[in-house]
Amino acid sequence: MDFNHTAVARYPKLGNGLKATRDLAPGDDIVRIDEPYLIVVEKAALNLVCSQCLHEKEKLQRCTGCKVVYYCSRACQSIAWRGGHKLECPIYQRLPDVLPTEVRGVMGLLLKKKFGLKPDLQWISLEGHAPALRRTGRWDDIVLQAKAAVEFSGSPARCIETAVELLCRMAANAFRVTLPEATETGLCFEPVLAMANHDCDPNAFVMFDGRKVFLRALNPIKQGEQIFISYIDTVLPRDTRLADLQASYFFTCTCHKCTSDLGTYTTFIRAFPPISYPRLDLFVDPKSLDLTHNLEPWADKVQQVWEFHIKNSFGPVSSFLFLLFTRDLIMRWLI
Repeated sequence: MDFNHTAVARYPKLGNGLKATRDLAPGDDIVRIDEPYLIVVEKAALNLVCSQCLHEKEKLQRCTGCKVVYYCSRACQSIAWRGGHKLECPIYQRLPDVLPTEVRGVMGLLLKKKFGLKPDLQWISLEGHAPALRRTGRWDDIVLQAKAAVEFSGSPARCIETAVELLCRMAANAFRVTLPEATETGLCFEPVLAMANHDCDPNAFVMFDGRKVFLRALNPIKQGEQIFISYIDTVLPRDTRLADLQASYFFTCTCHKCTSDLGTYTTFIRAFPPISYPRLDLFVDPKSLDLTHNLEPWADKVQQVWEFHIKNSFGPVSSFLFLLFTRDLIMRWLI
């Protein structure tokens, strides 16, 4: 069942964003959406996951009509057929190759009449960065994708402009669905979650369970506090993060982690100060743990494992214990 413990708020420097409507503890689900506005399987993953439930299955059955999408069961196939595949299937059958992911997604929305000559009010307020995209090589791709989606869906040519507007917003606001080992399997565009602003030290993260998408608290969040997610890999060096954000989202990050140039180890210590655990104390004295040692080269490697756990919903507790234990061992090696 869907729920949403956020509200849209206006912030002086960041524009629109999300704020919590109740106090939240780490691990609490802030938003749950069972059926996102758009979720479509990546072209390269069509034979890896079910096109309806998006779960990875050992045995998948290909659609006998279009031979493009795969399903894990007759139930999923039936749901997908009623949900729109009956409109897509004959189109796929006529094409010599599988359409790119974004084209299939936008075409599906056009076929289901979710937008047309006019933009959908659900996403029109999102930032699309069209002027900035026009100055890059990505603009030509967006226009071609829009033309393909409109033509193959049989929509009026006048819909191309609206399709371009949607694709611009998808480029800036869509999420990638991944398997636990980080294989990208789907593209999700959900306007509610797209309202969350970026921070390189976020207090929440987006995760998926098949088609279902969740916004989950990473740190304690007070009622009225702004909710931040990270648009990029936060373990990257500051200069790399700044460059990636500028290239993909056209803004310069001024979060505390960037302005103070905090490393991943320091960020972790700030979020999780040393705590005594009897079993871990058998290996190292917790009183000896401090920030006087330059452990960034060691901790950055360990942090990658922690970030992987967080992104894939294994939760911060087991990851925290693992990182704490590893940190203690490194301290022993250096003392």
